[in-house]
Amino acid sequence: MFELGSAITIESEFKKHTPFDETDDYYDPTAPVAKITVTDPGGVKKVDAQNMVKSEVGKYYYVIQTATNWTAGVYQVMVESGDGVNTDVAVDKSAFGLG
Repeated sequence: MFELGSAITIESEFKKHTPFDETDDYYDPTAPVAKITVTDPGGVKKVDAQNMVKSEVGKYYYVIQTATNWTAGVYQVMVESGDGVNTDVAVDKSAFGLG
């Protein structure tokens, strides 16, 4: 649980599974690029489809600065990316809590 007004770093990794040889390799999203949406407990978007920052191949982050007047509770995070052919969507309904 984070305090209201905290800066929170959200990290995501992007890997592509290759069938039959059973490898999972990091890749950089291309279409769409890694985008993040953060929704508060009442369904209000606090971050709407913003580009994430690349730290290294397949590893991205986004720093969200919360405000002291935001609603306390669990915030939903959705990260979307693609490799130009397929689109991946990851949803973590318990990404972080504010209180």
